[in-house]
Parts: sequence; structure tokens; C-alpha cells
Amino acid sequence: MGWFGIGARIGVTQLRLTAPTSIVNDIEQITGGNASADEFALRRNVTTLTPTLHLGGSGYFFKADLPISFGSSFSMIGLGLYPINFGIWFDRFAMFPYLSFGAVANFVTSHTTSDPGTSNKLIGGIAQARLAAGLKFFPLHGLALSGEFGYSPWTAGAVALPPDGSSGSDATHFEGGFGSVLDFSFGVEWL
Repeated sequence: MGWFGIGARIGVTQLRLTAPTSIVNDIEQITGGNASADEFALRRNVTTLTPTLHLGGSGYFFKADLPISFGSSFSMIGLGLYPINFGIWFDRFAMFPYLSFGAVANFVTSHTTSDPGTSNKLIGGIAQARLAAGLKFFPLHGLALSGEFGYSPWTAGAVALPPDGSSGSDATHFEGGFGSVLDFSFGVEWL
């Protein structure tokens, strides 16, 4: 198990954010509309590619990630810093199971649309406290196959999304709130 490693994982991230009822009620009062919390919920699955940096060996170590996510109407790029990590190297099995705790901040951009207010611009952000459990298996010296499952019970975010073609509206709409994020990924690392 090395002290310095780089790698990349690919997987799926499930965003589940719901706007608080009090905010939806305030929007209804201001606009005179009749909106529900579901209209503002951000519920998407996105594909995520995560370059990763590992500093340290068995025991406590430091980890940093650069998650890049691709969805149907937006993309995200983030930075994850994990100062609290603990793993144990099992030489007999060539495995390194670990637990991590840290924070991730994501910037969200829309895909190109006809709406000049959102076309290729920074349109939101998502912040999360993330817990992760992972396993690195070393079939060869210095090369690890890795898998990680992450859960973010404390997540907040808001995004302005491009018009939804199926709704018949050409206006930007807002989604977000508070909720959770689940993710899982597999990859390769060089340690």
C-alpha cells in the first residue's frame, strides 16, 4: 500500500433534493400561483467520473476527489476534500477497506439551450457532507481496482434548469432544496 496514489472511478450519482414547504408557500404568495413542492424537487440520476488523489497508507490518510457529473440537462464539476479517513491494509488478501468523511462542493452548468439566460452559464450549486465506504483490491503491485459507496445525508442545492421541451414552456425553471445524495462507483488507482 503506497503513500501517494492517483486514479479515477466511474459511477452513478442519485440527487434527491426537495424544496421546503415554507419556501414554496412564499413563492405562491409572491407569484399568485399554485405550486407544489414536487415542482421544485431536484430528482436526477447522473453519470459521474471521479479523478481521485490518495495520500497516506494503512491507518489515517487524506483523500481528494474531483467529481465530474453529466446529466440530461446539466453538468456538474466539484471538489471533494476528505480529511477524516481510516483504512486497514490486509497484506494476505491484498485488500484495503476504508471509511471516509468529508465535504463536496459542486458547480452546475446547463447544456446549450435557446434560452440566453442559461445557455452555457454557471446556474447553481450543490454542497454536501459525504460519508463513504470503499475497498481497494491489488491484483498487481501498485495497481488497485477500487469500489466506493457514498451517502450524503446533509445536502443542499439550487439550480436554474433550461426549459423542459415536454412541458411546452420556454422558461427557465428552478429546482433544489434539501435532501440526500447516494452514489456508487468503480475504478482503477495507481498507488
